[in-house]
Amino acid sequence: HAVSTDNGKTWEKKTEETIYPPDGYNTADYRDSQVFWCEEAGEYWMTVSGRCKTNGSENGVVILYTSDNLKDWTFKGNIFEPNHKYMLECSDIRKIGDKYYLFYSWDCITYYAMSDSVYGPYKDPADNVLSGNAFTFYAAKSAYLNGKCYLCGWLGRKIGKKDSKVYDWAGNMVIFEVKQKSDGTLALDAPSTYSDYFTKAFEFKPVGTKGDAAVNGNGITLSGKNGISYVDMGELPKTMILTCKFTVDSYFSQGGLCFGTNGVGENSYYIMLNAANNRVQYDAHKLSNISAAKDNSGSYVGFRYEPGKEYTLKVVVENEIIAFYINGEKTLVNRIYEAPGLDFGFFGAKSGVTFSDIEIKVTDAVTAKPGVPSSKRNVIITPGTTTKPETTPPETTVPPTEPVTSGTDSPATTEPSEKPSDSKPAVIAAVAAAAIAAIGGTVFALIRRKKKH
Repeated sequence: HAVSTDNGKTWEKKTEETIYPPDGYNTADYRDSQVFWCEEAGEYWMTVSGRCKTNGSENGVVILYTSDNLKDWTFKGNIFEPNHKYMLECSDIRKIGDKYYLFYSWDCITYYAMSDSVYGPYKDPADNVLSGNAFTFYAAKSAYLNGKCYLCGWLGRKIGKKDSKVYDWAGNMVIFEVKQKSDGTLALDAPSTYSDYFTKAFEFKPVGTKGDAAVNGNGITLSGKNGISYVDMGELPKTMILTCKFTVDSYFSQGGLCFGTNGVGENSYYIMLNAANNRVQYDAHKLSNISAAKDNSGSYVGFRYEPGKEYTLKVVVENEIIAFYINGEKTLVNRIYEAPGLDFGFFGAKSGVTFSDIEIKVTDAVTAKPGVPSSKRNVIITPGTTTKPETTPPETTVPPTEPVTSGTDSPATTEPSEKPSDSKPAVIAAVAAAAIAAIGGTVFALIRRKKKH
């Protein structure tokens, strides 16, 4: 490790203080240390991800070390050994309310376990996945800011910025607000500070419909019984928050929002609320292929639907990044590279879906106008209340809109890029920079803090 005495400006390596895997632990997988002050124990703790034999075979574990001076560390053994993962990367222990949570990552997913004591035992709840798989929210760490807990992970990029490709390593930082349910399990939601960022109303003004679709005030009903139905909302603002309520008619209902390429129609990409398999999913293919309805080059998160029950939905967009927040419980964030600058809308398939109380807010930087279709290309749609040509444009690849540079008024942190001077925004909270600083500054705060006696 390295030590800084000037708040991170310069660092000095302490090779003589290197800690090696104890006997019996895998020497190749021994990493991802995290240091923090454990108030309950009155000492510094360090968790390390490793592998050793548990329950007869080698599995991933979280190892605990303790120290009273941040120099000399005592091995204490395994604080978490679930016996079901090859590795438990990027462990993080956080107290929320009266319980303790241990976050860890593997299988391209961030998981969590919980305990009544900081010492454990930590156990996985029945549903311990709060956001998507496939490197869409990975290696998450927690932080407190202004009394609220946030979970900060990264959303991968796709090779060549192609929607058909799989997610690859690293990308943008994404931050969710963590909330504790009455039973002690956790939920993720959009940071409440979004209300301070998205302040400009964007009129609900559909430009057309197709199939069994009806617009009623600020609501939409899509039956989907006679094929996929759509409501086209016009050009997608480059950054926005859409809030609404929704219900599904049956356990077979499929519906959601669709984006890009040829606008709202069979050639749109979709993010689906899928009651048929209790998922929210992005399959990274077109609505014309919705019958496949499976995780492909996208991602999914589990969510159980009950017909007739009302749920909330928030959709946050920043350029190609689109985040779904479902009922203040689960999140799903993806990239749709062909979405920026083209039309978006709602769709329904199979049994019906109803969206109500739809409200859209944007920032002053948004140039798209409500009720105006994209000028990039025509949209396949049967005219509804507003006429719109139904033409089939040639299949060409539309380059994604270049993301705006993150500034002081952006809710996003910068994205790692090929050039050090580049900075690109991500869909995260308006508090993102401060939240990440809270994580990054943890070690400095610990070093400055006097040892407690």
